[in-house]
Amino acid sequence: MGAALVLLYWVVERTSARLGRRGSFVHGVVVGVAGMILRLALVLGALVGVGLLDRPAFPDAALSFLATYSLYQVVRLLAHPALPRRPDEPRGETVKHG
Repeated sequence: MGAALVLLYWVVERTSARLGRRGSFVHGVVVGVAGMILRLALVLGALVGVGLLDRPAFPDAALSFLATYSLYQVVRLLAHPALPRRPDEPRGETVKHG
């Protein structure tokens, strides 16, 4: 259950990032904040639902979400570091010129 929540979190994150790039800066900020609120509501809602419907399964769901989410953040940080790059370094995405 927790790993599925991280997958859902990632889908909403990617969707909001794509939608946020389509407009102005203000549009991007609004979409980004709305995406954060939606991701938080989905995860908390699912965990509360598990806690209400199957109380013994709640610790497993919460711990598996935390473990998978932590792994997701580590992989994301390693794949897309926020450190400055030299202009000749590849950015991680392949861009065709010409």
